[in-house]
Amino acid sequence: MGRSENPMAQCGKTLQALATWLRAGREAAGLTYAELAARTEYSPDTLSRAVSGRSVPRNLKVVLAYAEACGLSGKEAEGLWKKARKEEAQARSTLTGHDAPAA
Repeated sequence: MGRSENPMAQCGKTLQALATWLRAGREAAGLTYAELAARTEYSPDTLSRAVSGRSVPRNLKVVLAYAEACGLSGKEAEGLWKKARKEEAQARSTLTGHDAPAA
């Protein structure tokens, strides 16, 4: 088995929900990041960063590949990702004093 999962960074509720869901899917599938990477076109580091909680992955394709390689729903992955991206955009606009773009 690979090394243990790094603790998740402090993050918003929707990003935490996405990362926790993906992490649980990987664990349930019994996959290491190397095995997960072999099922996708992404490196173990890219996949690990996607669930770190530091930021919402910019590329939906990474999230979809991760989810599908674990046997999770791509539709659910996309929905969680969209919610997390929206929350991140709203938080960023609050910090900068600008309106968030309409989703």
